[in-house]
Amino acid sequence: MITLLLLSGAAGCSHLGFTPPGYDVRVEQVPDGVSVKELESLSEAWHDRETAGAGDERLVIRYHMDAVRMQRYLHSLGYYSAGVDMKKAPGEKRPVLVFTVTNAILYTIRSVELEAGHEPVQTEGPAGISLAGQPAEADAILAAGRASIRDFREQGYPFASMGRRTVHVYHDDRVVDVIYHVNPGSRMRYGTTSIEGLKRVDEPFVRRFLSWKPGDRYRQSDVDELGRRLGNTGLFSFIDLERQARTGTVDEVDMTISLQERRSRTVSLGVGYQSDIGAEVTGDWEHRNLFGSAEKLSIGGRYAEEQWLGRIRLDIPFAWRSRHDLAFGMTWSEEDSDAYVARSRRLFSEINHRVGRGWSLRYGPAVKQSNVDQAGSEEGYLQASFPVRVSWGNRDDGLNPTRGTYSSLQVEPFYDLEENYAFNKLLLTPIVYLPVIEDRVTLGWRVTVGSLAGTSLDGIPGDERFYAGGGQSIRGYAYQSVGPRNEDGELTGGKSLFETSLEMRWRLADRVGLVGFLDGGSSYEPEVSDFEESFQWGAGVGFRYFTGVGPIRADVGFPINRRPEIDNTFEFYVSIGQAF
Repeated sequence: MITLLLLSGAAGCSHLGFTPPGYDVRVEQVPDGVSVKELESLSEAWHDRETAGAGDERLVIRYHMDAVRMQRYLHSLGYYSAGVDMKKAPGEKRPVLVFTVTNAILYTIRSVELEAGHEPVQTEGPAGISLAGQPAEADAILAAGRASIRDFREQGYPFASMGRRTVHVYHDDRVVDVIYHVNPGSRMRYGTTSIEGLKRVDEPFVRRFLSWKPGDRYRQSDVDELGRRLGNTGLFSFIDLERQARTGTVDEVDMTISLQERRSRTVSLGVGYQSDIGAEVTGDWEHRNLFGSAEKLSIGGRYAEEQWLGRIRLDIPFAWRSRHDLAFGMTWSEEDSDAYVARSRRLFSEINHRVGRGWSLRYGPAVKQSNVDQAGSEEGYLQASFPVRVSWGNRDDGLNPTRGTYSSLQVEPFYDLEENYAFNKLLLTPIVYLPVIEDRVTLGWRVTVGSLAGTSLDGIPGDERFYAGGGQSIRGYAYQSVGPRNEDGELTGGKSLFETSLEMRWRLADRVGLVGFLDGGSSYEPEVSDFEESFQWGAGVGFRYFTGVGPIRADVGFPINRRPEIDNTFEFYVSIGQAF
């Protein structure tokens, strides 16, 4: 009886024309360079493909606007004659809704013209002039128009605006002509500059950032640079730069800087874990506006099972001329590692010279007193040094870069105040970040080269020598475990260093990512690496969870050429920020 009911129900469904929901969507004849996924994302049919009724004969009518949206998108990419046909076709398992791109011919820009009203304009023309001969993409045309307005504002027209853009399409020749109609306004000079919203920050400090004075010709780059420099102070949560033509004049513009101050004090805490050195806790307290001119006092420290470090630092901006900041500070530390036991105190002063965007130059004297116990011998040192650090980079993000480069060079000459000898320490690190698949997959490559020259290894404190291994060095090996050893197998450190790291970073989702890595290197006894020490390789995988303060990193590394009596089968690392 139950079987009979089921059979009769199935027959009824067949009689009513029932078809299970769902169908497939296919986009065909897409021109090279056009994203099929982008076209699919414009289609409501593609989003509804698992829920809409596949047997509905009105599918083509219901989703006809999908073809219109795809066609408009192709036109915006420069395929002005492209069309999109749509039909329903049978498939192997379920019906298929087929979108077919037709007549997809890429148009190019033949000419670019600028019309700026009747007033003579002292400008070399729009930045878009270089568009001639390029694909007629809407984004490129719009961007060139914005660049044209910026050109006018840079040359003294603060209220220049785009009236309209005219694009003439010539289908016979497959070309377009672009005309920008600009309203330049009047050419102006700076008038008064007022500052609003200050409470704890001194107004003279803010005025130090102004690169103009009343009567100077207006330049948009002046205004942009002011906003960037004010933002870099870390003092303000809101910055607004408003321009207004002065009443009664035709060539003066008054500037108003509206600011909202951030809280000047912050406290930060961090935790990490490495299987070779154990748990780690860091803490910092910071006051960013100690005396009203962005003087920054920071006190912090780091504690692990075998390491601790304390530090205090005072930064004084504009202490010497407009491009120089001054800093004073002290650090004190103790470290008990497999290589040595060291206790040290260091006093330093530092000048930060702002060379230009992307560049940094830091230099200044330091004095360090230390006691180091290594290989059964304890030595005390009192040494003066003068570290110089130059760095340059154009990476897109300091905590999670996906493209660009970063390089640093540090040279630090030392002089022993008790034994009257000198040596020099050099460390060079270039890094490259290459996007492989947009911003989802990134290839990162780091090389580190170091050298100590000028004296024997015995004259160099153990905590200034080079070692390799650990979470920021060669993952898979314990901290400082790679490098020269004496006859008893004790680490002695080296006078040279060579390391390299290769990472493939894959961002699976907005919050989650995976990493595969290969690290290698060692330290060596001579001043220049001779590679006679075993070059140790480590490889592994990592997990990343992306937060607003940087990615949380969890890596597990395995030693490839493992030394059975020294190395574990793996090492594990948890911290905030990428490995490099």
